[in-house]
Amino acid sequence: MIRSGAATYEALITQLKAVNLQSMVQDMRLRALSTELSSEKKAASERANG
Repeated sequence: MIRSGAATYEALITQLKAVNLQSMVQDMRLRALSTELSSEKKAASERANG
């Protein structure tokens, strides 16, 4: 019982680490897209204002 409980615990920790890594990757993607959008908005504003 203790061994299977420990294995389950280890599996949950592994899953948590994987989800945390996915979250960090998504955060990086979101930051990159946000930066790209800001750049595009700035360029469009500059074009509009001549």
